[in-house]
Amino acid sequence: MLEDANIRESLVIASKLRPKLAADNENLTPYERTAMLHRRKSADRIRAAVAFHELLHLLTSHIESETDVERLNIPMTSTGIPKVDRLLTIILRIRREAAYWLGFQRGRNTQWLDELYFGIAVHGLLNVRWKYERPEVEVTLIGAGVALARMPSTPQVLRAGLEMGQTATKPFPSYWVPLAITHRLWSANNHPAADDFITREVTKLTAIAGRLPIREEFQHAIPLICEALLIQMEVGNIGGNVEEQLDNVLRPLAREFGDFETLGRTARLFKDAGDNKWEESKLPYDQFATNAGWQMYKKSFKVYAEAFAATDDYYVGVNAATLAFLTHDLEAAKSIAGKVAKLCADNHDHEKDNRYWLFATEGEAALIGGHYAKAFGFYQEALIELSEWQGGMAASTYKQVCRIAKAMGEDDPNIAPILALFESKTFTNPLPGNYLGRKWSPLGSNSQPESQP
Repeated sequence: MLEDANIRESLVIASKLRPKLAADNENLTPYERTAMLHRRKSADRIRAAVAFHELLHLLTSHIESETDVERLNIPMTSTGIPKVDRLLTIILRIRREAAYWLGFQRGRNTQWLDELYFGIAVHGLLNVRWKYERPEVEVTLIGAGVALARMPSTPQVLRAGLEMGQTATKPFPSYWVPLAITHRLWSANNHPAADDFITREVTKLTAIAGRLPIREEFQHAIPLICEALLIQMEVGNIGGNVEEQLDNVLRPLAREFGDFETLGRTARLFKDAGDNKWEESKLPYDQFATNAGWQMYKKSFKVYAEAFAATDDYYVGVNAATLAFLTHDLEAAKSIAGKVAKLCADNHDHEKDNRYWLFATEGEAALIGGHYAKAFGFYQEALIELSEWQGGMAASTYKQVCRIAKAMGEDDPNIAPILALFESKTFTNPLPGNYLGRKWSPLGSNSQPESQP
């Protein structure tokens, strides 16, 4: 059924699972373009399968009483696809029989769905042992996965795994548990602990220098592999096979499947690596293009630009603009900054809880666009939104200003007051005292930028 392009397209559109993709890159080789189109077809087939099984679960969850079992008609909104509606009708009739014989007839009104879904999952996993075609295997595994994920008892099992934590001695019930534990450690900036946990739980014992060998049971756990690679980069293991896996294998998958958090984190790590290499090189901005740090910035720009093209998210957009500026692509920097500024202006009424990030992003977009007085004003408004314990948020913005200042020259009268504005604020977690060579020499909080040219 899912090989029918019209059915697949209808399910994907209805599910809203497909990300907004950028236009095809004209610089792709014929091989790269073929591979990209193959990935997109595979991704859409998987999206359609997920959409079908999720819809089937939604309709199954409406079977709540013996009256629902006895009702012949199916209380559903037609998908408008005759083949799909007929298949749903048949499967739901079978599931109603299961609900009766496993549940209501035996007084197990709440346990039958667990038993049914467990049976579906086991049946699916056993059947993929045979040599079926890839699309059939995909649909079978997705059906089994949705059944396991939607078992009523699954949340409790996952919570129990999380309670075991990073010191667990028993196998975790799902790769989502080590993924959540690792992400929690990453969010707390405890990267060494996250690295130790990943190394113990996810990688093989016989590690090879510069590589991240994943255990066989996690080979298909793409989000967990992404997290493991990102943690490797966080602890300074960038380069070699780690960078290659992120850049050439996982990044295309993240893009096709809409995993823009992974794209954003990958881009940030490339950006941080570029910072370190630029600072080590002692090169001025006009000579920076000969340095390895510039290559890291270029990688970062490419990933941020991909994410922005797919999401229209102002956070990844403003990062793309700044990275374009740092790599001397001023035309692209100003073009993206203009789009970002408009997105922020349109979002003010809808994102009151994110006002700091909106104002800070508008400040950065104005700075890239050469509107220095506006930039100062936006940054000033942004800092008003912060309490003294929110220094981490200010630090993220301040680092971005430091990057731009290193390119413009920190004594430039258009950016020096913005640096001083941040440095005049007091936070519980203070701003970095020496970032990209910027040593604190505040001009005073009353400094004002020159008139906008």
